[in-house]
Amino acid sequence: MMNKTVKMASAAVLSFSLIAPLSGCGSVTAQSLAGKIVDNMADVQSAEESVSMDFDGTVNLTSYNTSIGMTIQATQDSEITIDPLVTHSTGTLSMSFLDSSETMDFEDYTVLEDNVLTIYETSDGDPYVKYTQDMTDDEVTAVSSLYNEDLIQGIADGSIEAELAEDTETFHDEECYVITSTVSGDQLQSTLDQTGLSDVLMEFMTSDDLADVSLPITIYVGKDSKNLAGMVIDMADLGQALFDNLLAGQDLGDYEVAMDTFQTEVAMSDYNSIDSIEIPEDALNADEYTDSGLFSGSNSNTSTATSTPTAAATAEAASTAATDSQVTTGSADWTTMSFTLDSTDYVLPFAYQDIASIWSFSTADYGYPDGYVTNPGDKQAATISLNNSQYDMDFQVGLANVSSSTQDITENSVWAVSMSIEWASSWPSITLPGGITWGSTLDEIYAAYGTPTEEPYYSDSLQYYSLTYRTDDYGRYMRLTVYDDGGLMAVSLEDYDV
Repeated sequence: MMNKTVKMASAAVLSFSLIAPLSGCGSVTAQSLAGKIVDNMADVQSAEESVSMDFDGTVNLTSYNTSIGMTIQATQDSEITIDPLVTHSTGTLSMSFLDSSETMDFEDYTVLEDNVLTIYETSDGDPYVKYTQDMTDDEVTAVSSLYNEDLIQGIADGSIEAELAEDTETFHDEECYVITSTVSGDQLQSTLDQTGLSDVLMEFMTSDDLADVSLPITIYVGKDSKNLAGMVIDMADLGQALFDNLLAGQDLGDYEVAMDTFQTEVAMSDYNSIDSIEIPEDALNADEYTDSGLFSGSNSNTSTATSTPTAAATAEAASTAATDSQVTTGSADWTTMSFTLDSTDYVLPFAYQDIASIWSFSTADYGYPDGYVTNPGDKQAATISLNNSQYDMDFQVGLANVSSSTQDITENSVWAVSMSIEWASSWPSITLPGGITWGSTLDEIYAAYGTPTEEPYYSDSLQYYSLTYRTDDYGRYMRLTVYDDGGLMAVSLEDYDV
């Protein structure tokens, strides 16, 4: 999950519009400035880029008289060369959700060669991990550009509306002309693709969800250089749509979303100042993120995938409408909310004490003293991380006080679990209804559970499917993450009926 969020802070260049004819700043117009950018960028072979993102939102659950807040702050500095296309980025991501917070430092290198994009990634000093992704010619063209050519060219030829401010402003110590516009529709999708936000957002939203979203954007152009200095995107409208989409159908009663801040800033500098970018040996020698790479030294209890999904299963997972040839029902009942972990059976909800001796947490990690108590009906989301000295698997639980009196939080019941081995080197065995386990393929999951209730999401960059099953009353959910290489690697079960 953290990796997906890092993608939201990745380098961004956007799509906008022009309100011509325009006056301001003498004879200079937004149209003429955009044309100059196009001419200048044609000769650019390298640049430095600084990206920052600030997200602060709150969901007020008026029916329950409570609020859920989330903040995300991310910064990323990058060096980029065009021929060959190589990037080097370092950054920091800080998140706060409910009563927990986390900060992560990350670094990555990317190389494009023969329509194959290779990514070397590390976080918090962990060993590098390598990914590879085959790219189409159109995708190669998109990632090889330092800026959103469609946007700037559209402003230059007058097909996109924008407005030039009367006065210049200082942007990162440079006096700049200021062009403002609004991006929506196809230009919005193009913007998300270039910012690196698309893969993450499209896991929770569809194109239809974006139909009524528009994003104000401000473009800064160096007064003397006429180079693109950077841009700022106000993404509050997008954040509102994202929250609305995530909360729809959750049986939360009345709620209001307060999107205080959702803004991304991109600054470009030092054009043609980088000769080359060298990738360190430890990155070049990194294990590739496949079942034959990272998993070669995995826990012996773990079952890895024995085959990649067949073409039929892949097509089946990508389709939203069931056909006669698709599996629509499975042989197993996932709604029992049962699973087996290291030979011990559990059924949601179950007492946290049933697992506390082997999977524990400290209330101090969440800012609470020992003996923290909860009231009847209090429910914590699945953000409480459990620790086990034998394993480094990500394991989060949600706790609920299902009693009629106050009780210590450690006496609560577990109503939700989230387990992931995507970044782990050791983990317990797991068995879901129908014999589904770590490494199970799409074919096996479809045979057990049938067609997912919601449209499957596929990440082209990380090559995994996210499958969501839910009951008709939205009371119970199961989400599975299934990689092309590696099979099932993340499981989430949630019983909202508790």
